[in-house]
Amino acid sequence: KGREGERGERHRGEEEDLHRHERFRRKLGLSIESYEVLRQLMRAERSAAGSEARQQELAGMVADMNNLLKAYLDSGATDAGPADTE
Repeated sequence: KGREGERGERHRGEEEDLHRHERFRRKLGLSIESYEVLRQLMRAERSAAGSEARQQELAGMVADMNNLLKAYLDSGATDAGPADTE
């Protein structure tokens, strides 16, 4: 194959990935921004694998974000109706 063929295949693969991600994002009911946070979290999990220090650092960041989200939800609980207990 020539360079043009390889580029075309790569471009098709990238387009398929974008469509797959978009379908998954919509299935989850996430905004583009929230889905990007999820993707970054997955990348960070993979990056921290094998390093206890990085795993602990990431666990702290995730705990902080979880606490922020809980506080956000608690502050709007009267406006949004029953809280989700998951």
